[in-house]
Amino acid sequence: MKFKLSLLLSLIVSAGGAFADEIPAVPAEIISGAKAGQPTGKPEGNNTIKISAGSNTMLTVSQGYSNRLVTPFVHPEVVSTSLTGMSENGECGELCIKDSVIYVATDKDYPVSMFITEKGTQNAAISLTLIPKKVPPKEYFLTFDDDQKGLFTVQTGSREAEKWETSQSYLDTIKTLLRSIALNQVPNGYTMQKTTNAVRVPICRSRQIKTTFINGQYITGYNLSVFIGVAENISNQTVQINETMCGDWDVAAVAAFPNTVLEAGQKTELYVVKKLVHEEPVATFRPNLLR
Repeated sequence: MKFKLSLLLSLIVSAGGAFADEIPAVPAEIISGAKAGQPTGKPEGNNTIKISAGSNTMLTVSQGYSNRLVTPFVHPEVVSTSLTGMSENGECGELCIKDSVIYVATDKDYPVSMFITEKGTQNAAISLTLIPKKVPPKEYFLTFDDDQKGLFTVQTGSREAEKWETSQSYLDTIKTLLRSIALNQVPNGYTMQKTTNAVRVPICRSRQIKTTFINGQYITGYNLSVFIGVAENISNQTVQINETMCGDWDVAAVAAFPNTVLEAGQKTELYVVKKLVHEEPVATFRPNLLR
């Protein structure tokens, strides 16, 4: 017997562009309060630094010598306005990336900052402030807080997800994606994690429907991601879910299952499909002469 899926499906046509976040300046209190050899992250073991989402971690590095940062990413990318990156022919600058390891060698005598992300996705970033000192070369192993490891799961299956998404038309991909989720399945190459406060969840506006995505689920592919939450009718009358209440520039579709019409106090799952933006990395950065 064929499974019949009753979904409220609406494609939202929107135009959006990539937004570039500027690297924040290092606050004066951080510079003045930095202690040599004492990173702000809490190490689990020797040179193992635990990273928290949304916070900046300070690390002491050797001035004038190579330092080694072992990241949890498969293909890390670095964004920095204070350090020069690799050239187009692969020659190393102050930054050099080899597999999942980042090498840093700088003669600067002041703190420098960087963001580290997984290549192909801007969902999460490691924010570091490196403080060059006259110390021997340093090696750090970067890991994540246990509560946030799901958020920073490396998307090793993203290429497989890309093949799955491009094997059919855009509309068919979204329909198949929503149907799989309603059947409690995860498409090929997609990864699923718990939605925490560190994740930027969709905003749904309604006076009659209460939506909750925190402690829900977050499924990520290559071009698409899906937030799975709960919609509840908090009014005293029957309400039909209006997909436009979750509309935004990057929202591709909205669906509810198993119910699209809710009685007073009734709940249903709510699916919000978002488009992922892949930005082209900048290979080399020019240091500002006034810094």
